[in-house]
Amino acid sequence: MDQISAVVITYNASETISRCLDALSQVADEIIVVDSMSTDNTAALCSEKHATVFAQPWLGFGPQKNFGISKARYNYILSIDADEILDNALIQSILAEKQKGLNGLYALQFRHFYYTDFIMHGAEGIGYKNRLFDKRIISWDQKEVHETLMIPAGTTVKKLKGFIDHYSYKSIAYHVTKANSYTTQSALELHKKGKTNYLFKMIFSPPVNFFMNYFIRGGFLDGVNGLIVAVFNAHAGFVKNAKLWELIRNEKNKQ
Repeated sequence: MDQISAVVITYNASETISRCLDALSQVADEIIVVDSMSTDNTAALCSEKHATVFAQPWLGFGPQKNFGISKARYNYILSIDADEILDNALIQSILAEKQKGLNGLYALQFRHFYYTDFIMHGAEGIGYKNRLFDKRIISWDQKEVHETLMIPAGTTVKKLKGFIDHYSYKSIAYHVTKANSYTTQSALELHKKGKTNYLFKMIFSPPVNFFMNYFIRGGFLDGVNGLIVAVFNAHAGFVKNAKLWELIRNEKNKQ
């Protein structure tokens, strides 16, 4: 039977980390936690669950996850965030694959919890993400936000039954705080790339984003939750580009 190293990145995740690790312990042969200097008891909870904890100041999403992979003993990596929990059906699917012998890349199905319920439609509706892979041929890129796996051409991808339940946002206030952080990181990444088309995107991106996610992709079917999520997604596009404008303006003022 193949062995799996689960790699989890954490920061002040005490509300979900125990459930996350309890589920992972049923499929993983070791659990690596990379903690970004949490100020709550996240690291202590991880140690209690017999995870190997590394304290690592934040490097950005891609580099932080690759740091964790570098500490893993086994070739197959299950990459999970602290607010993501494997359900029983997915646990059984992964165990079955381990028994047969792991091969290639595995896409796991996600459902995202917003405020009071799981979102089924729109940009945050049910979908697959590649999260179980062989570190010898696959790794995360070095992006600080919106990281993606670098996958060789021709790699076989298998979809597994079951879900990762992602407890995205517990409240509107929490969503505002997280969105502020993500838009800042996204703006910095755009600035590093030399992007300057902020005005066009500030004007047109929000309404197009809202229309696509709320009407075309069915966000309206999720009721008030779906409306709020669609507005947040559209607003994030505006704020990200407004922050890019601010970065460019500040840079020019220093010259």
